[in-house]
Amino acid sequence: MKRYSLYLLDFDGTLFDTIESLTEVYRLTFKKYGVVPTKKDYTTFISMSLPRAMVFKGVNKKYTKKFCDYFNKMVLNQSVLKKTKTYPETIKFINYLNKNNIKYGIVTGSSTDRVKGVYRYFHLDYKKVAICVGNNTYKKPKPNPDPVLLALKATNFLKRRKEVLYVGDAKQDEECAKAAKVNYINIKRPHNQSGDINNLFDLFK
Repeated sequence: MKRYSLYLLDFDGTLFDTIESLTEVYRLTFKKYGVVPTKKDYTTFISMSLPRAMVFKGVNKKYTKKFCDYFNKMVLNQSVLKKTKTYPETIKFINYLNKNNIKYGIVTGSSTDRVKGVYRYFHLDYKKVAICVGNNTYKKPKPNPDPVLLALKATNFLKRRKEVLYVGDAKQDEECAKAAKVNYINIKRPHNQSGDINNLFDLFK
């Protein structure tokens, strides 16, 4: 596979298996607005930005900021971190990137604080992350291109987009990458069986 100068990685469902850890956070956040998600909803939410998940379940858009702020506060709880799982190759892959000085960033619907918390929990070197674009840094979430464009700007790759690959697990990741005019590849995960690769290490085969 072609080597890229910058790899941008989605977080939930791509780097980390967060369905179980986030289920209670989604439940409590939606409960504040009188909504009870179904079991299937929790898997669907992982492939959506918070604003999209909120609208998907019929919560009025005017509550977007309060909804997201409450969710981002709840998700930093230690009990949530403890339920976060890795995929089989996650730890080895991140350490491989770090050891080989491969430039990578994270573009996610989660907050940057949560990403930092998960990295700390798994004893990973967050300082090696070239850029982390979380939902506290942009106004328009995926599939809007803004999150990826912010990452490109911060890493000086706006004029080098052909050298960038975004790796995700959902349609909104693909749409975001396409709108930002960067290359994209979809990874197969238990909740997403239509992936182009089976393992993050396939990126370097």
